[in-house]
Amino acid sequence: GVDNDCDDIVDEYAATNAECGGCAMKPFNGRLYSFCDADTPWDKARVICEARGGTLVVVNDEDEHAFIVSEVTVRVGEWWLGATDREVEGQFFWIDGVPLPDEDPRWAWSQPDNGIELNDEDCVVIGGLNSPVKGRWHDTDCELGTIVGATRPMCESDWTP
Repeated sequence: GVDNDCDDIVDEYAATNAECGGCAMKPFNGRLYSFCDADTPWDKARVICEARGGTLVVVNDEDEHAFIVSEVTVRVGEWWLGATDREVEGQFFWIDGVPLPDEDPRWAWSQPDNGIELNDEDCVVIGGLNSPVKGRWHDTDCELGTIVGATRPMCESDWTP
């Protein structure tokens, strides 16, 4: 069978659904989250999310963060968040303009570190199943992503059931 409703579960019948677009879609608190298979740089991930009618994920509260952690920690790779310090080095902002606190407990230990000597980590990911920082945020290179495998888009959009 095929996953017809994009919930990451193979359905009992075999019709195909091109609407999934390589993404598993999960509703939560009036939003629709898409966890996409593409291994892509941050800018392209942002375009993928916009093409789906949404944005890269902006974490607004602990409930949303807990939901995201529950989803990404059962999926391999790392997942782009909608945050960057491209405008002001060392000060991360969500794409909606809200700053991320440096001392936020969701950062992995010693993060953000800007790549220490490389000095080029401007985008934020959350660690997935095979990440050494599973369920935690860290900064990474916006183009290269991470070394644990794919760096994937994680999108959110409005959703009405």
